[in-house]
Amino acid sequence: MRVDYTEDVPRKVWEAFVGSSDHAYFFHTPLWADILAEAYRYRVATRLYEIDGAEILVPLMERRKYGVCMAQSMPLGYGGVFSHSRLSTEVLDAVLASMVGGRRLVFELTTPPFCDLAIRAHGRVRQDRSDWASAHVLPIDGDFEHLWKHRFSRHVRRGMQNADRAGVRVYTADDLASYRQFYSLYEQRSGEWGYTVPPHPWPLYECLQKARSPCVALRLAALDGTVVGGLVTFEYGDCIFGWSNASTGETQKYYPIYSLIRDLLEYACEHGFAYFNLGASGDLQGVIRFKEQFGARRVAVGRYRVTSGAGRWLLRMRPGRVTGG
Repeated sequence: MRVDYTEDVPRKVWEAFVGSSDHAYFFHTPLWADILAEAYRYRVATRLYEIDGAEILVPLMERRKYGVCMAQSMPLGYGGVFSHSRLSTEVLDAVLASMVGGRRLVFELTTPPFCDLAIRAHGRVRQDRSDWASAHVLPIDGDFEHLWKHRFSRHVRRGMQNADRAGVRVYTADDLASYRQFYSLYEQRSGEWGYTVPPHPWPLYECLQKARSPCVALRLAALDGTVVGGLVTFEYGDCIFGWSNASTGETQKYYPIYSLIRDLLEYACEHGFAYFNLGASGDLQGVIRFKEQFGARRVAVGRYRVTSGAGRWLLRMRPGRVTGG
């Protein structure tokens, strides 16, 4: 099987592959790659393959860490393997095998929910079957009243009512000052979680704001003119992804996240979205309960790591020093 590829992928070609897929997210787009390249200095390394007459696109970012070269599709979200035709296990084997070698020791791929790529875990390809290989997804199978009656728990309905009684109001914003207000809450909440620095740096949010993409939405919850919560979402295709939210321990008594999600779901129902993806929960039982009270259910995602021979040796020697953002 002959495997040819180029990293010189025209933007329109990239967008056409992603735009025609039923499983694409904002993470798969060239704009997300541009944001990561600017915020983290990753190199855009997306590949367009031709194998047995089929064209295959793999959105891809590359970074160096601790002296080794790593690739990921795609950081901080989902990656994928896109083609206009069904791909066999043999073709996918060939694509994954080509991702490592030389100075590139590791390739990581996370595919979204409901994506049924026939990837075979064997040899250099390892599949993560931990609790993190999943996402909580809420089907939007009716109007908001249907969600209220048939999806939300009593606790969620009460939380939304309590936020209303407290006077919490939600609005959308896309100016830099609003993103800074959100990030201030995010920094405070990260400290409460025990982080010395937030998991996501300010330049990432700054790049999101500068992009001015219709796929990106910032919702803020305010009480008497003070921002008490925020939610950043990505819209693409028929799904809205809840990417980042923040409220401090002090402001949580006003239930801002309930108002934010209510506003999001009212919008989603009005605009015909089919799913709200609340992301991975791992084994964090409190997070799991919170998401499932809205009616979300855990759905598997594919998480794979491909390593070269040198990569496997290095992982054995320094398992905690190779992976990570």
